[in-house]
Amino acid sequence: MRPNIFAEILFAVGILLFAFSFIVNGLIIKRLLKIIRKTGIWVFPFMGGIVLIIGTFLHFVKVGFFFPALRAADPGDLFILIVNSLKIGTYESISILAAGVLSLLGGVIYNVWTSH
Repeated sequence: MRPNIFAEILFAVGILLFAFSFIVNGLIIKRLLKIIRKTGIWVFPFMGGIVLIIGTFLHFVKVGFFFPALRAADPGDLFILIVNSLKIGTYESISILAAGVLSLLGGVIYNVWTSH
């Protein structure tokens, strides 16, 4: 398999900007929590950004290692490479889902605290 390099760079830039926005969101919530005298939930979106960066790293492990290996693999090694590539893809998807859940959790808790 041959990855589209331009699409992969575009994906990386988009995901890293998205992760950076999670981190900035966490830091903004940290400052806003001082107003309502609460602490702690700013960590959720901040950690969501970190987890999203880990998911991006997993994606590039898959693209950088498994795609070239699949192109040059013998038929006997093909099944193992496909299964491992799918496992890495599953971990990548779980990390993206976890990042979204963490950010959403922090936002919902903040909204509940400020709505009452």
